Amino acid sequence: MLKSTQGPKQADIISAWLTGCGDILPNEQEEDIRAHIAPVSIEAWQADGLGDALASADLELLLKEAPDEDGSASAGLDVTSSAAHVYEEAVRLMGAGDTNGARQLFRLLKAHSPLENIGVFGLLTLAAHEEDFDTALSLANELIENDCRIPRVYLIAGYSALQLKQTKYAKRYYALASRLARKNPAYRDEQRAVQRELLMLQFA
Repeated sequence: MLKSTQGPKQADIISAWLTGCGDILPNEQEEDIRAHIAPVSIEAWQADGLGDALASADLELLLKEAPDEDGSASAGLDVTSSAAHVYEEAVRLMGAGDTNGARQLFRLLKAHSPLENIGVFGLLTLAAHEEDFDTALSLANELIENDCRIPRVYLIAGYSALQLKQTKYAKRYYALASRLARKNPAYRDEQRAVQRELLMLQFA
């Protein structure tokens, strides 16, 4: 069940895709929205204000704070490895197809309160990749309630809602993703992809 969220009004949705859509060339290859259902870089989290937490926490601390979690996926890391290295290893495992290993490491990050959003986001991308869209939407809403400002959270939420035939909510999430991405040049590709989705949904 989709949690109630305060989404933009219809006028805001239209405004989101009208802003900047004039530079989308009709003959340009379309950006697949699914290409952005992936973990973001360490730099993105640092820009989101979590740089110090990533640097100060290490694997030993994460294992202590999550004694019930299986830390076997961390075997290739030293206990002094920073949380940033743990995140990078989780992303590497995910890219290599070891979703269970990646999930273990993301859960370790989630258990450390300052890094909760990073762990939840990792689990969100895994759920979306596994097409567990109910779980993905629940995790996305958890991040939104935690005031996570990473545009990709809203992009994945919109995509998940769309797969669940919740078109109204998909439009709202996409509009929020576009609004956040417009403020940061690093997310220009996501902005363009979301604008295309909004255009298609608006005229479907």
